[in-house]
Amino acid sequence: MRLTARLDGADPTADDLAELGRFVEAHPFRETPRVLSMLALYRCGRQAEALEVFRQGRRLLRDELGVEPGPALQEMHRRILRADPGLSVAVPSCPAPVSSLPADPLDFSGREAELGVLMSALLCSSGSKVGGITGSVGSGRTYLAVRTAQSLITAFPDGQLYGDAGGAGGLDRVLREWLRLLGAGPDVPATLAGRVAAFGALAEGRRLLLVVDNADDTALVSMVRGVVPEAALLVTAAGRLDALPEARWVRLGGYRTRERSELFAAAPAGPA
Repeated sequence: MRLTARLDGADPTADDLAELGRFVEAHPFRETPRVLSMLALYRCGRQAEALEVFRQGRRLLRDELGVEPGPALQEMHRRILRADPGLSVAVPSCPAPVSSLPADPLDFSGREAELGVLMSALLCSSGSKVGGITGSVGSGRTYLAVRTAQSLITAFPDGQLYGDAGGAGGLDRVLREWLRLLGAGPDVPATLAGRVAAFGALAEGRRLLLVVDNADDTALVSMVRGVVPEAALLVTAAGRLDALPEARWVRLGGYRTRERSELFAAAPAGPA
């Protein structure tokens, strides 16, 4: 948004306020435009209107989703209430980067072609930034996913979130873990819809890479994807997920002859 670049010290204009107002109306559940609208109104000396933008957003989130506003929106509300002098010169600070990626597998060998396909998909500037890995158990799906994500850390400086959706709780358990990592605190919403909405609010505006290992809950994968469409998503599954028709998939079978030779060469020598 054009105004985001202007709120680094410049006073917003009437056109800026109108642009933000239209964006808030078009995306009522997004919190970042509401934060910027409150900041712009406050800088124009319209404190009461800035606080009303917060009240409207809070009422909407509570009535429709059963959740409270996220940390950024609540912090802006508190700063306006106490007339924080810093609001006149700077935008709210960017969230600290987060990561829950496992360590890069040091014994990873081969799969250069598949790695290239996935990196291209996740870095696509005009596409959906969704990649998928299929294959049988033991084919190296997790290793390839972690290696891909570790290779792209600098491309997603705001965070790389990994979660194993296999086992009890599945992706909902992963979602709870991600909410805590992003600063949701102990008050995680009680409903699944609330947790998905809260994740979308906390992830909004961040350049994130999400890795969902052993994804089998296609409905929940689709819900999470829907609230963070700007994030890159990498999933592993036994087969392709219909919920992600835009994904670029690679299927892992046996190693090719050259890759098998490299794998054996990289393996530590056994006892003589």
